[in-house]
Amino acid sequence: MWTGTPGLDWLTRRLDRESRDPDDDGRPVNASEVPDLLADNDDLREIRQVRDAVRSLRREAKALDAEADSPSRDCDADVCRCCLLVCGRMNGGQKRVLTELDRACLEQVLGFPITMEDLTKIGSELRSRARRRPSKASHPSAPPHAARGSGESPV
Repeated sequence: MWTGTPGLDWLTRRLDRESRDPDDDGRPVNASEVPDLLADNDDLREIRQVRDAVRSLRREAKALDAEADSPSRDCDADVCRCCLLVCGRMNGGQKRVLTELDRACLEQVLGFPITMEDLTKIGSELRSRARRRPSKASHPSAPPHAARGSGESPV
């Protein structure tokens, strides 16, 4: 049974903390335009920590897949998909179309191959989820006065 992965909490906190709103024009990216993220010594330590955490997650997932009696054996694919969902959200995929530059940078950071088709599906899912999310005022757990917008307590 899977008991968790050391470093996963750090990875999740780090990915949640980091967000960006790039000025991306959506045009195709040449290989020469993709920054070499591993060449930047300031970010190298953090990228290595992310890669190590992802590698550890995938190693455990592959071990579970090998042990599983299930013919589907897709734990590793689920881990990769989860990483892409979190990173896609961090990169603003719920608000914009993820690009080839995003894909190339995510490959460098996560350390596994990512197809543009997979990233497009992830971005579509993120945008779909963002559209379905109810506003705070109409959320069932919101206080009754939040829907009225008065800002005053109902009592």
